Amino acid sequence: MVMEDDEHDDEGGAEEEPSVFEQAADEFTEMAIEDGTLPDGDDIEENIEWTTAQMEYAHEEEQIQEDIAAEEARFDDMERAEAEGWIEEDGESSDDGFDPDEENWEAEDMPGDNADEREEAFDNHDWDAADG
Repeated sequence: MVMEDDEHDDEGGAEEEPSVFEQAADEFTEMAIEDGTLPDGDDIEENIEWTTAQMEYAHEEEQIQEDIAAEEARFDDMERAEAEGWIEEDGESSDDGFDPDEENWEAEDMPGDNADEREEAFDNHDWDAADG
């Protein structure tokens, strides 16, 4: 007797990929089976403790995969920006406009064509003269 798998996509009938969390939970179970640490099901406290450890492991693996994906996306963006001429080879941006992630917000209105010039202008500004 052949049983159909319940995990079919409604549109095309293709199986859904298990999530990173599900894969990590399954991996934890497989490791417990190999190590002989899988609870036998009789001790409720042991089951709760083991299940909690399984969920924590799966959550940590999911976080790691998300962090890796974010770093890969960041590197892809950097490569794309370099290819489009936004970033020069020495790492300096060819767009020298104010970048709030890179510069102190107080330097935004300072004169200068790049971050270094604005920082120098901010450091050398006569604040007493500006007040009076």
